[in-house]
Amino acid sequence: MNNPDLYSRFIDELVQLSRSCDDADSILSSDASADYDDPGLSSVLSKLSDNDRKLIASCVSRAFRDGIYSTLDTIEWYSRSGSIKLLFGDDPCDVLQHDGLQNDFMNKCNKWEWSD
Repeated sequence: MNNPDLYSRFIDELVQLSRSCDDADSILSSDASADYDDPGLSSVLSKLSDNDRKLIASCVSRAFRDGIYSTLDTIEWYSRSGSIKLLFGDDPCDVLQHDGLQNDFMNKCNKWEWSD
């Protein structure tokens, strides 16, 4: 790939996105129950302690991040099989050149830095 900066920026932006899950933020807020239409869920959320809210919000955030990982894994599988071609700008992305979309994503989530 001739445009590694675009690839790394793409992965970095997904990492940033994974750190701001709206549903998890809503659970943490003092008025989280107002964000849900389901009265049963609103009732449960209104009874949670701050620590319980943090625990549930953490699980929701992890599920959100796992969804991004699974999506990248699927995109990579299709790319490796030749079913789709992944482009960054006009340049094809050779997923074999990297640790994999999903692995680069998780590595960056775990504070890994790009090598020069």
